[in-house]
Amino acid sequence: AAVLVPKVGLFRTLLSLRRPIGISVFYFAATHVLIYAALLNTSIWKLLSLSLQGIGPLWYGAVALLILFLLFSISNKIATKRLKRWWKRIQRLAYLALPLVLVHAALVENEGIALAIVGTIGFIALKSVEWYSTRSRKRAARA
Repeated sequence: AAVLVPKVGLFRTLLSLRRPIGISVFYFAATHVLIYAALLNTSIWKLLSLSLQGIGPLWYGAVALLILFLLFSISNKIATKRLKRWWKRIQRLAYLALPLVLVHAALVENEGIALAIVGTIGFIALKSVEWYSTRSRKRAARA
């Protein structure tokens, strides 16, 4: 299986699209909140205050959205240059957002968990390919 991974162009393409995919995830989450607020005929701030009052599905979603907003706000070349090595460390907060989104989806409705599981499997596959290609490059550099 390890021999197949580098030969598949889809994985390399997806790895090269990490930033646009991450930005799209934030846009999706923000749109999700806006639509939910509109359906409840309430403001986003009221939703946020409701979610912070207790540990419920909205709390997990709100914390995940705040993490995604932070990551979105530094997903540009200027932030990358200014934050230097801290940029990558901060971007690793995405690993915290993923389980929060999973718990949020599982607690809100049963259909949401299926999409969250598919997204998680995709995420794990991409991280595995990234790990393997980084490992292969390091080995090639040592040889």
